[in-house]
Amino acid sequence: YSDLKLTLELKKIKEKGVDFTNFLPASYSTFNSLGSIITSIPYCGVNMSKIGANKKFSTSIFSQFKELGYETNYFYGGYLSWQNLQNFIKKQGADNIYGAPDSSEEKVIWGIIDEYLFDLVLKKVDKTKKSLNIILSTSHHSPYEVDVYKKGFFYKNKQDLPLKYQKIYNQKNTSLRDLGHLWYSDKSLGNFIRKAEKKYSNSLFAITGDHFGRKFINTNPTLYESSSVPFILYGNTVKKLPKKIETPGSHKDISATLIDIVAPNNFSYQSFGNSMFNASTENIGYAYQKIVTKDLIKTYSKNYGEKTFYFEKKIKKNINYKEKLDSVMSLSWQYIIKGNKIK
Repeated sequence: YSDLKLTLELKKIKEKGVDFTNFLPASYSTFNSLGSIITSIPYCGVNMSKIGANKKFSTSIFSQFKELGYETNYFYGGYLSWQNLQNFIKKQGADNIYGAPDSSEEKVIWGIIDEYLFDLVLKKVDKTKKSLNIILSTSHHSPYEVDVYKKGFFYKNKQDLPLKYQKIYNQKNTSLRDLGHLWYSDKSLGNFIRKAEKKYSNSLFAITGDHFGRKFINTNPTLYESSSVPFILYGNTVKKLPKKIETPGSHKDISATLIDIVAPNNFSYQSFGNSMFNASTENIGYAYQKIVTKDLIKTYSKNYGEKTFYFEKKIKKNINYKEKLDSVMSLSWQYIIKGNKIK
């Protein structure tokens, strides 16, 4: 879909950075994926918003970056009461927490639109300090309140689409205005990174999506389309690395990957994840009800059973992925609910 030109900024960032091509979100929903990014704990079906507001996990990305001498900041385009977010982020060790009320800009239902959120980040992040900053934007989300045509979006009618997309486009699935919000979020991201890399000369950007899109341009998306999200690193510290890395992974692996980049060799940390630069012996990425390898994506659903999407159709390996996935999810459940001791 690249010739639709909806995510040109991310495409440029990817071409200059590192693209992890086999990557899954932790879950199907925003907070559950965010919880996994922050704690490195795989989402196993247990929402952590209240548990994590009362229990600090030793795997928290905030705690471990503070140990490395970083100030830790969290930015959200919405209101911090959502999903008990402020209490959760505070308990997991963030030094500073910012939401929509911290901006003087006009508010919409979710809070502030993406360009104003990124302006808030540029205003608040101290360039004299080392810092870890987690930013969650909201504009690419219903009810889609940005005037994208005023911002310069270019598809107003189905006939404006390239011919091959006119044939598959299903307006009942997603409107052109919805697609405009993907374009707008991408444009805002690109503008932010250009400004931020000038202001913060040694910056590293890690970009992912909280979950796959729930709306599709076509009627029957593949399992890959309805599973994957990007994970892209961009900045001077990764310039010499390969442009594409096929190591399979998910959100639980982000904190280990970032620690691997910035920490001294003798630094010890706790994580359910692995650095995406160090392929595990299994070479499996784990997510809720799904796994990904270099060869395939599998999903296991109580309602729909098992489905497989092959990157290479010749691949036929007799591996019990379900057993491995259940093992990872069992450990996640044990740690969240029972703690770190198994009697």
